[in-house]
Amino acid sequence: MQVDYRYNGRASKSPDNSFVPRDIQVPPAKLKPGTNIPYPTVVIDVGHKHEGWKKLKRNARTKAFTRMTSIQILVGIKIFTSHFRAFWARRSATGTGMNIQETTPKLDARVPTNLTFTLPKNLVFWGVPQPNWPVTPTPNLTLHMETLRLAIADLM
Repeated sequence: MQVDYRYNGRASKSPDNSFVPRDIQVPPAKLKPGTNIPYPTVVIDVGHKHEGWKKLKRNARTKAFTRMTSIQILVGIKIFTSHFRAFWARRSATGTGMNIQETTPKLDARVPTNLTFTLPKNLVFWGVPQPNWPVTPTPNLTLHMETLRLAIADLM
């Protein structure tokens, strides 16, 4: 589910996708101003022609991870003409800003890859009591760059 999020009193951002856990509790999650909808724990932001690599990371730092939101993870994907690059970041321990956890090199969209990102389940389901977490085959969630590559290659 995509959920626009406010990152300051007046401006909002539309991620390309986002995830709000079904059993998320408020607090610790924050509600979007003027709504009864909690901020997502995970957002995915894709930059193509309109957004460069540096701007993608800057927007993550200054918009997704402000004190106003309770977003925990952002996956950023930059699509070039025939390549792509990705990173994932988590909210900084200070409560604002981010710490980039993993970054791919520039990957050719025509060449298979075995690279993965490991997203901590406790951040994906942040704000959800642990007994309500879904059972998964691994303790964390794995995002395969090959899955992204195939989707990107279909667009080229």
